[in-house]
Amino acid sequence: MARWQPTTNAKLGVVVYDYPAPSGDDRYLTLKFGEVVRIVEENSGWYRGFRTVDPTKRGVFPASFIHLKECIVRSTEIGETVESAEDPVAQEVAFVLREWNTILKQLYKDNRSESQQKKLGSIMTQLIGWRTQIMSGTIPAGELQKVKKKVTTKIDWGKIGRAV
Repeated sequence: MARWQPTTNAKLGVVVYDYPAPSGDDRYLTLKFGEVVRIVEENSGWYRGFRTVDPTKRGVFPASFIHLKECIVRSTEIGETVESAEDPVAQEVAFVLREWNTILKQLYKDNRSESQQKKLGSIMTQLIGWRTQIMSGTIPAGELQKVKKKVTTKIDWGKIGRAV
């Protein structure tokens, strides 16, 4: 059996499938779609690490359930710090989309106004398109600033209750 090895490149990831840890086995870590995980070690298709929202609970989870993210690793006297290399506006869009998706599901479940659902869905689609442009790295700096302004304006507009 192979040994656990400290990760070299795989340091940060996003959960792409729910992973329920086996019942009664605290060596494994239960993961939910969209959570961010910090990866510490790897071994034959498995990672050992923790959810960034609760670094005290560590465990093992399948590598195939994780989408690796580019990150910046800084070594310090007490270890290393890892942060996403993703554009902060793109990160905010991803967070907002997850939050608004939950709201959209609740609107549907509560059998709320179809026009509210369509409006929120349309705004989310716009945000996805803008996030794609930001992440592509192919648009000129001036255009990028315009897209980021549109994104922040739309998010602010939605957060004060007009869209949701």
